[in-house]
Amino acid sequence: MTTHTTRQLKLLMAAVMTMAAAISTHAQATYKLTKATNLSNGRCYVLEQLGRVMTGTISSNTLATTDQYATSGLTGQESYVWQMEGSDENQTFKMKNVGRASKEYLTLTQKNSTQLEWNSASKATSWTFDFQPDSETFIVKYVMNEANDEWRFLGLDSEQHRVYKAYKHDAAYDYTTPYSITVYELTDESTGITSINQSEEDAPAAYFNMNGQRIAHPAKGIYVVNHHKVLVK
Repeated sequence: MTTHTTRQLKLLMAAVMTMAAAISTHAQATYKLTKATNLSNGRCYVLEQLGRVMTGTISSNTLATTDQYATSGLTGQESYVWQMEGSDENQTFKMKNVGRASKEYLTLTQKNSTQLEWNSASKATSWTFDFQPDSETFIVKYVMNEANDEWRFLGLDSEQHRVYKAYKHDAAYDYTTPYSITVYELTDESTGITSINQSEEDAPAAYFNMNGQRIAHPAKGIYVVNHHKVLVK
């Protein structure tokens, strides 16, 4: 192979790589919000109560009106996007806030049964999601002693204070509609594929490519998981 031919091949390879990078950037998925009626492991959601969304801040002003947030063109990294890790069958999940850099998991403190804090996955609270008959709202609860019906549910302190806490079941608080929470799932705007934003060790075991081949260690791309198309970032 001549030096001239080698140089041409290098130039051609460089052009191909540049084009591929441009296509990849252009094809980066953006998401919209679609009302959900159940939750799935690894998928991303937005939680809304009284017209406000739950964000990655636990102190005062934890919720803001949905008018302040985009409902399309989402990247999946916003502070109000939550990823679920847990059991699809039992609808019990740890809640990971994708906008936080460390201690991303919503945790019920032991010192005060209504107070929330951030913690690691190993110490995170597992929350059970109970969808209501209208298929639009659900109650989030943490079972402490199911035999005595002692459980906590997430909810606003008040519409004015906007403080998010884990209230006792018998607290003087109306945890029914309209105070129930509405859940929205992030889906790809162009394809309708659900967003999955997780590490390989947390991923479900059964990943299949678009040719039906099982993939043990999925890289970025589109796969079929539990009969659903998902996008792994």
